[in-house]
Amino acid sequence: AGPCEGFPPLDTSALPAYSPFSDSDDLPTDGQVSEEQILLDSMSISTQLFEACDGSNGLKVVKTEEDSIVSTKERVRAVLAANMDGPRKVVERYDRFVHDTMNLLSIDPYKMGEEYKQANHPLELYQDDIEKFRKAAEDVLEVSVNDVNMGLFVVQTEPVKRGIAAKAVQMAEILLAQILAQNVEEMNEIQMRFEAMNSRAMEKPKESHEMKALKVFLEQCPKEQGQLHAKILSVARRMNFLHDLGKEVPDDDMLLNTKTYMWPDKVQPTIDVAMERIVSQEERMEDGLRSRQKKFEDDLLLATETLSSFKNNGEPDKVTAYVAAAAKLRADLELLNEELLMINEQEDIFGWNPTVNPQVEQSLKGLEPFETLFKAVDDCFNSIQGWIHGPITDLNPETVENDVDTMFRVSYKMTKSYAESKDLLLLAEAMKKQVVEFKPHVLLVSTLCNGGLRDRHFE
Repeated sequence: AGPCEGFPPLDTSALPAYSPFSDSDDLPTDGQVSEEQILLDSMSISTQLFEACDGSNGLKVVKTEEDSIVSTKERVRAVLAANMDGPRKVVERYDRFVHDTMNLLSIDPYKMGEEYKQANHPLELYQDDIEKFRKAAEDVLEVSVNDVNMGLFVVQTEPVKRGIAAKAVQMAEILLAQILAQNVEEMNEIQMRFEAMNSRAMEKPKESHEMKALKVFLEQCPKEQGQLHAKILSVARRMNFLHDLGKEVPDDDMLLNTKTYMWPDKVQPTIDVAMERIVSQEERMEDGLRSRQKKFEDDLLLATETLSSFKNNGEPDKVTAYVAAAAKLRADLELLNEELLMINEQEDIFGWNPTVNPQVEQSLKGLEPFETLFKAVDDCFNSIQGWIHGPITDLNPETVENDVDTMFRVSYKMTKSYAESKDLLLLAEAMKKQVVEFKPHVLLVSTLCNGGLRDRHFE
């Protein structure tokens, strides 16, 4: 029937040599053997074969003619062939059984497990196949026949039964272990998402945009909880599935399962408290934004009044203070502009209509003429005082002459521009007066600061 899996093939070279003839000196000399002699020789073979099984040295070898050896071999082959029908039928029936029982011996259990995992089969299909594998194992082990004596052959079924049953049980266990692994993976994901939700809900934002983002997150938590609840139900179905099929679950996985079931009740109070805290904080921030809007309006009004007061600045000896006041007003207006942008950002966060106030930009633009006048007058006064009272050796005649000409043109222009503004006109005229009074000294500066002068010119 050929070698069976797990059993080595018959090694004919290990058999002792034998002859169908007894040890006798009366050997035929003509090369012919009668049928009676062949029959006697066959009986001698049977007798010597069973004696050899008792531990003797085996069949004895005698010399004979080739024809008698060939004839005896043919007779032995005929006997063996006649005894092959029974074992062959057993093997054929065994092949049909293996094929009908899910072709167990040809299945790679680990490859099958990967195919199941990728196909994402429902639990019902898993259960059907697991029960088929288990029933196959039971059916195989329930076969009562272990050794079948068939003439010259003995068919041994026990090793094959154990092998088939073990493989069927192994494949059932692989599928059960796969369900357990899927459950552990999903429980870990549920735990991770609940922990992230709990940690996020416990945050205490300081800025309004952080508060708003947390509020949006808390408002979306019910949807996230619904998704996790559906996953918990899937976990519970798998655990019931494993329990019903008698799969033993490790203690660590059972602990993880218990924690997974407890998370919904654990996280809900945290979310409720966080929402109450955020609502209260939102109300406080809205009140703070209203106060901020009011302060912005007050500060802008004060800045506008300060700008309006600049038209009354007409004292030349206070021009340096006017320059400082204009610089401070510019800084305040720029801060108000930034404050308006931040207020608009807060208003957008709370869903309010944005505050629109063009007064800041208008004030910045209206400040520029005052800055120009105050700075021009102050620079003029400082320059002329420096030229008059400073060391003459530091003067550059060309620079002095150019600056005087520029200041005169600027002062002349400003007297025209502020002709209708009494106080500002005083500043422009004071600047023009200073320039006109100093202008005659430009020639003296050019002479005294001439690079060609030597000591002998003063002797």
